Amino acid sequence: MFKHSLLIAGFMCWYFPAVLATQRMYVKSGSVANLSCPYETQDVSIKWRGPKNLTIYSINNNVNVQIDVSSRLKVNVESITGTYNLLVLNFTSADTGLYRCDTILNKHSVQHEIVVNVAEAPKHMEIINETSTGKIIGTQDFPVNLICTVDSGVPLNTLEWKNENRSIVGNYSDIVSYSFIATRDQHLKNFTCTANNSFYLVEKKIQLFIYLSPIVKLYVEPSFEIEEGKDVALTCEFESNNDLVELRWIKDNNSLSVSQNNHLLLTNVSKDDEGIYFCEVENQVAINSDQTEIKILYKPRLTDPFKIFEIESSIGQRSYISLNISSATRPYISWTYDPGPVGKLGYWNIQEIGEENYQLCSTIVPYDHSHFRTYGVRVRNSVGILNINVVLVGFTVKVFPTKLVRNLSDEIELNCNVSKNNLNASHMWIHSFSGVEIRILHGKVHDGMSTLHIPFSDYKDAGTYTCKWTSSMETHYSSSHIYVKSHPVLTSLHTFEKNGKTTLEVSFYSFPKPTAVLWFYRDKLITKLQLDNEGHVKEAPVQLFVYNRSVIATGYVTWHQVNETINPVINFFSCQIRNYMGNMDVSFHEYNNTNNTTTINSIDDENKKSLKYYLVGTFLTTVIVIIALGIYKHFYRPSVATNAQNENQREQEEVSRNSSQSSNNHSYDEVDSVYYHSVEWRNYNFEPPASAINDTHVNADYSIGSNDSEKVGDDPDQTRNDIARNSYMELV
Repeated sequence: MFKHSLLIAGFMCWYFPAVLATQRMYVKSGSVANLSCPYETQDVSIKWRGPKNLTIYSINNNVNVQIDVSSRLKVNVESITGTYNLLVLNFTSADTGLYRCDTILNKHSVQHEIVVNVAEAPKHMEIINETSTGKIIGTQDFPVNLICTVDSGVPLNTLEWKNENRSIVGNYSDIVSYSFIATRDQHLKNFTCTANNSFYLVEKKIQLFIYLSPIVKLYVEPSFEIEEGKDVALTCEFESNNDLVELRWIKDNNSLSVSQNNHLLLTNVSKDDEGIYFCEVENQVAINSDQTEIKILYKPRLTDPFKIFEIESSIGQRSYISLNISSATRPYISWTYDPGPVGKLGYWNIQEIGEENYQLCSTIVPYDHSHFRTYGVRVRNSVGILNINVVLVGFTVKVFPTKLVRNLSDEIELNCNVSKNNLNASHMWIHSFSGVEIRILHGKVHDGMSTLHIPFSDYKDAGTYTCKWTSSMETHYSSSHIYVKSHPVLTSLHTFEKNGKTTLEVSFYSFPKPTAVLWFYRDKLITKLQLDNEGHVKEAPVQLFVYNRSVIATGYVTWHQVNETINPVINFFSCQIRNYMGNMDVSFHEYNNTNNTTTINSIDDENKKSLKYYLVGTFLTTVIVIIALGIYKHFYRPSVATNAQNENQREQEEVSRNSSQSSNNHSYDEVDSVYYHSVEWRNYNFEPPASAINDTHVNADYSIGSNDSEKVGDDPDQTRNDIARNSYMELV
C-alpha cells in the first residue's frame, strides 16, 4: 500500500510544475524541532522529506520506519487546521539540513522547504577597560565610553547595553558602545551588556565608579551673627571619594590657610573679622566650596577714628556738629550730663547714609565765654556705647604739614590758617631748636592764612615752627616739626694727653645718622669705623650754634688715640665723617692755626700743682681776713658818723681806683672784685703766654662757632683745674 502511494505521488509531482517556498529555522541541540507544513488537504497525501537527499520521512501521519531517525520522528495533525507538523525529537547537528513538505493543491504540486540548523550561543563576551573588580572608572563631568564585544552565535544575536533593565543602545553585530557624560547620579550604577539570539541569552554586568567632585557644607557655631569680642567656630564638612584632597579657608577672596583642618576658630572677633568666609575643597576632579557671611554686631564707632571734633564758634552763634559713625544696628544718641556751664544744646538728628553708616547732627549755641569747653556725646546700640568729646572753641589754628623732611638746599613752606571769624588777630612764627627759641619770623598773610617760606634750607632751619595767633581775648598755637637732611657739621675738636698718649676727639652733628668715620695719617687711611662701633663712635650731646644761638643737640663723638704727645705729629692727623647726604673732612693742622683754637695745660702734675696753689691761697686769704676783722673790732670802734664818713671816703677811693685802673693798658681783664674793709681781692682771667702755647705737654680744645673755650676731657675735675690755673687772687 505504501509503495503504491509513493508511485502515484511521484508521477503527479513530475507531471505538474512545483511551487517552492523556503523557510530557515534554528533549533537548539537536544530540543524538539517542530516543522510546520502550511498545506491543508484531506483527499491528497502530504509527505515530509528530510536530510539527507530529501528522504521521505512521512506520508500524512505515517512515519517511514525504514530510515535511521524514524524513532525520533513524529507527525502531528492539527485538528483545527488539518496541517501535518513534523517533529524531530532530540535534535542534533546531524539532523540539520533541508526539510520539505509537498502535496497537490488544485492539481498543482506544491512544496514548502525549511532549512533547519542547530542554534549556537554567543561566546567570548568582553567589556573593554573593565577592572579586575568588575568596574568601569570614570570622572564626573567627563565622557565615559562603555564598549562590549562578543563572538556572535547562530542565529545572529542582538548586542545591547541595558541600565535597570532598560535598553540604552543595541545592534546586530559583535560590538556595541555607549558614550555619555558621567554624572553624580551614575556613581555605582550597574550596566549590563546583553547578547540574545532568541535561543541563548548571554550577558555581563559592570559597575560604574565615578570620581566625584567634593560636596562641601559650611556650618557656623553659635551663629553667623556674633557680638564683638566673642568667639565663633566654622566647621567645613565635605564628601570626596578620593584621597587627594586640599582644603582652603578664604575670607573675602583672601586666602587664610591651606591645610587638612576643617575647623576655623575666630576668637575675640571684631569688625575686621566680618565678611564672607569660604571653605574651598579641591580633589583630583574639581574644586567646590561653600560660603557663609559672618556679621559682627559691634558697638558704635567713628568712621574716622582719628578725627578730632573741635568746633569753632562765637558767642550767640549757632555751631553745627556732624558725626559720621558705623553701627551694626540703628543707634541712639544723647548729650551726657555735665553740671558745669553749658551752652544751648540742640536735638540730635539721625540719618542713615549707607549700610551700617549713619550721620548724627546737632547744634550748640554758646552765650558766655565759659561755654567754650568740652561737651560729651554718647552713642548707644544693642551691643554697647561710644563716648565722644566735642570741643567748642573760639577759634582754631592749624599748621600744615605737621611734619616735613627736607634735603639740604630744598625750599620749606609752611601754612598756618586761622578762622575767618578772627582775621584781625596778630600772628608770628617762632622757630625753636632743641627747646631753645632761635628766632621770630613773620609769614605772608592772606585770607586768614599765614605762609612761611624758606627758600634755601640747611641744618640750622630744622626744629619746631610754632604758629602763634593772638586776638584781643586769647592766644592759640599750632606747631610743625621740620627735619633737614644735611652733611655732617663739626661742633668741636679736642686733644687730651695722658700717660704719654694723645687722644684726638671730634664732636659733630649729623642728620641723617653717620654711616662711617675714617681716620687718616698723612692723608693715608689708618682706620674706618662704623656707627655701631660703640668703642669709637657714639651719640653724645654737642653744642651747636643755630643763627647765633647756642643749643645743646644730640650729636656724635668719635676719637682716635695716638702714642705720641708732640704737636707736629698730631697735626698730620685728619678725619672724614660720612652720611648719606655728604662728607665732612677735619684736619687737626688747620684747626691748630685758627683763631678759634684755645690751648690749655693738661698734664696731670700741673693740674694737681695748680689746684694745690689755689687751695693754699684761698686758705691764707681767709685767715688774713679773719685776723684783720678781729683787730678792727678790738682797737677801732668809731662812731656812727665816723663810719658813715669812712664809708663815703671808701666809695670815693673806689671810684678813683676804678678810673685809674681803666686808664691803664693792663694785659689782664678784670672779672670780679670783692672788698673786705681795707682788703680787696680780685679774680682775673688771663691768656697764657706764647711759650705755653708751644709747650708740647698741652691739652688743645677747639670750639667751632664760638670764641668761648669748651672744656671737654676724660677727667670730670679737669674743668675746675683749668679755671683754677687760669685765675689768680690779688691782695690790694
